[in-house]
Amino acid sequence: MADRKTVVQVKFRLREGLIDKLTKAAKAKDHSLNEEVERRLEQSFDKEDQAALVQQVATAAATSALQKVGLDPEGNSTEGISVIWPKKAAGEGGGKG
Repeated sequence: MADRKTVVQVKFRLREGLIDKLTKAAKAKDHSLNEEVERRLEQSFDKEDQAALVQQVATAAATSALQKVGLDPEGNSTEGISVIWPKKAAGEGGGKG
């Protein structure tokens, strides 16, 4: 847990059903409601960080793969290769077509 000097007391409202879930989860893990809320908040930021990292890795991998076959990230040929993209179905967004 954080050093007492770095802890700030915060007051906020929660729906009764949510506080019940948090309380049950805290009891099941044998720690305080405060620890449960803090842990879950930290996890939500960790998940956001992980999602951003996954997106960066996926983009880098896709860009690298496209470059290896002579395409730029938009799928345009960089080596004079003619690329024919399949047509998208009506209402399908993005991509070529």
